[in-house]
Amino acid sequence: MGCQASKPAVETAPSSTTPTRAPPAAAAPAIRSSHKQQQQQQPSPRSNNKKQQQQQQSAAKERQTTTNSDPSLYKALAQVYQYSLQSQTQLVNNSASLSSLPTLTHSQYQQELHRMLTTIIANNTNNRRWVITRYMASFRERSTGQTPLHLVCKLLDAVCLTFNETALQKNEINAVERTARQQQQQQQSTNPMAHPLVQIMQQLLHIHPAAMLLQDTNGNLPLHYAIIPYGSLYHKKDASSNIANTSVSNHYIHDWALRMAAVQMLLQADPHGATQYLQRHNVPYDETERCSPLYRVLQLLPDDFDSHAIVVHSHGKNTNSQALVSAPPPPPLLAVDYVGLLRDACNDDHANTYMATTTLCNASNGDQPLALLYRRFTRQFDLAEQFFKGDNSRPDVIKHRVAYKTAAGNTWKLIELLLSPKLPHEIGATNDTASHKEPWRLVHRAVQLQTPPDLLRYIVETNAHDLTVKDAAGNLPLHYAAKSRPPPLETNKNGPKAKASSSKRRSQDDTQDADDVKYVPAFYTKYVVDELLYKFPEAASVPDAEGNYPLTCAVVSGKQWIGGGIKSLYDAYPEALQQIDLKEHETLRLALIGDSIALSPMNQDYDEEESLQDTSIKSDESSVEEKKLDQLAAAAIASPLHSKRMIRDQPYDAIMLVQQVNVNATEVVASMWAHEEDAGVQMLSCVAISRLVQSAIAKAAAEMKLQNESGDLAIRNTRASEDVLRIALSAVAGVVNAMKAHPSEVVVQEKASNALRHMARTDGRNEISFVALGAVAALVGAMQAHVSDAGVQEEACAALSEIIRYGGADRATVVASVSGVTAIINAIAAHPTVVGVQTYGCLALKSLTDFPSAYLPELPMSQTEPLLMTAAKNFPEECSSTVDVVLSRLS
Repeated sequence: MGCQASKPAVETAPSSTTPTRAPPAAAAPAIRSSHKQQQQQQPSPRSNNKKQQQQQQSAAKERQTTTNSDPSLYKALAQVYQYSLQSQTQLVNNSASLSSLPTLTHSQYQQELHRMLTTIIANNTNNRRWVITRYMASFRERSTGQTPLHLVCKLLDAVCLTFNETALQKNEINAVERTARQQQQQQQSTNPMAHPLVQIMQQLLHIHPAAMLLQDTNGNLPLHYAIIPYGSLYHKKDASSNIANTSVSNHYIHDWALRMAAVQMLLQADPHGATQYLQRHNVPYDETERCSPLYRVLQLLPDDFDSHAIVVHSHGKNTNSQALVSAPPPPPLLAVDYVGLLRDACNDDHANTYMATTTLCNASNGDQPLALLYRRFTRQFDLAEQFFKGDNSRPDVIKHRVAYKTAAGNTWKLIELLLSPKLPHEIGATNDTASHKEPWRLVHRAVQLQTPPDLLRYIVETNAHDLTVKDAAGNLPLHYAAKSRPPPLETNKNGPKAKASSSKRRSQDDTQDADDVKYVPAFYTKYVVDELLYKFPEAASVPDAEGNYPLTCAVVSGKQWIGGGIKSLYDAYPEALQQIDLKEHETLRLALIGDSIALSPMNQDYDEEESLQDTSIKSDESSVEEKKLDQLAAAAIASPLHSKRMIRDQPYDAIMLVQQVNVNATEVVASMWAHEEDAGVQMLSCVAISRLVQSAIAKAAAEMKLQNESGDLAIRNTRASEDVLRIALSAVAGVVNAMKAHPSEVVVQEKASNALRHMARTDGRNEISFVALGAVAALVGAMQAHVSDAGVQEEACAALSEIIRYGGADRATVVASVSGVTAIINAIAAHPTVVGVQTYGCLALKSLTDFPSAYLPELPMSQTEPLLMTAAKNFPEECSSTVDVVLSRLS
């Protein structure tokens, strides 16, 4: 998965010491009416006295409640929590090291949890009357500040852990265990409200609803622990590996029905407070991760192989029966339903789709939920096409491919859910299946949100028919793209404000400006408009339901001339200018004048005779638009507005932008997508990305030196990796796209290879896959296309070496499968006198042979050995030791 659960398997259970004083200030209510506070005037002395009296009375009441609180319920829940931690540790380690639990099975673990929780319910229920008192529910443990509701929410991880049905079918557990697990799963999924933990939560919320607003000493509400699956058995990744464990035989899955029932109760108990919490972008989960709760849930979701029946289709027909793998029927509630519950609870204002939580940028790395899911989708789809050593038609290979196709399909359902304006069960509804509901189309929704560029292109290419169809509101996708209202230009002309170091944990009260969170790059809208016009240029001449052309919609919404796509719309259909009163839009008038003057003969290098001949041409040969612009130019020169500064972007703004020293990486990547055809922008953008990555690494080293921690290389690398990750999350796809768009441009291939080289350490993190994104294939393709260019060969060899070093045997196998070994040997042979090519070529071969488990072709010693010996002879200091290692392995 490329991410770790943010809680360790072993944890100290909460203490049950009775407090003798009020909880610390950190445990104060989390939800306050900040809007009202801002409107209040400075209080008078009388109101100050009244406020102090109220505070004293409230404190006295709190002390009285704390003094009279009953710790019995908290102690009982703490014992259950302690048991769950010990048992999960034993199940993870698959050992009987704990003497109190000699031979623990999963069924025994769940049965004991159920018994302990049922005992709590039985001891507190009498003739259906609530016996859990307010003193029990309001108890707060002194050292942690936690209430019984906090512990109940934490226990969701323990009770939601279930066995994977695949393990049951494979007979990897005995018959008794299988029967017990199936019965328990069926009962929990059918009626989650009957579970004793849910019943305890229901009672606590009924007795003491104010507990929903109480923070513990870590600043977390009960909802914080309920929403995110923390359990170590549910999600576990080898911390020593960059590549996530993609085994399909994971025995443990999550019971979403039970968690959904519990979270739904919490959301209903305080809808306003829950919405405020879910809309946050900086909730801390560990030392480096600060993001929205929705993003964190998506981040921790494992590959979903078993949610639906697995059937392989090929061009609408079923494949060979051997390729059909049956799967158990889907459970009543799946992860998509749970994500849908959280998405709806965010209560986004769909009138301003740019402010939707689904496009919320994380405070720690700037990533978005949709971007995360699309990277996961591409990784899963790539694994579904993976080739293995030997016969690729054998059953285990077919099962692997079918499983990952299913996982990719399930991930796509989540993408559709986040794009959908409807409830989860309405996804895919059309006029035929839900005539009483307003239908929606994927492209129409995608262009209204800040959809990642690569995801938007995939949606447009796979749903091209939507470009020509108006929705129920009478709009084409191009109309929505033109009408969208991103934040004002002034808030993002220099990119978002600099963020603090990602290694520093912030408190929950730490917030950032809105332009930091809802940041839209300057050229993003241009990319969206150009992408739609490329597939269906006729859309520029189609009016919406109100009779407005897309150009009119874009002008009214206040977009920029180039960055906002107005110039693209004007070029596609100039006649739309007749709808616009240029006297009311001075910015557009000046932009049209400036664009016309820039293209006039006065600014071109013409021969004098040709110039005189051109000026003698009659004006009737000019278009209507050219005449109009000539009149506007004359009027503008005489107007006092002519001396004002024109608020419009220039064609060369992208080139200037990416060369700024402190440019934001998001702006650079957006410029690359918006100016895909411009090789100069692509080259300079790759240079900018490399510079930003190297600057981030140097900054991390400088911070460590300043803190006298320079000796701890691991910490320094961790900090540098977090800063590089922030750049790579969007930049890798942009750089690969530049290589694909300009395969014959040597300088683009060289600088792009250098950028990939510096970002290689992020491969496998947060769903970044250099294989699925096409980086490995692009590098090898560049080497094959430009064998004679030493710069391309050097940078590509260095990039491949880094990718293999961080990715391990899997990446070595992939490089070899796309003829990477041959490309490296050819580079060494073609440039025997270039030290860079020889050094990084030898390092790439060494990296390939560092992993014995990698599937590599046999290297021809008769050809390889002389090349390596020549490299060691010509450059002994750089290549000698590396060559010795490679030759020893090949022999």
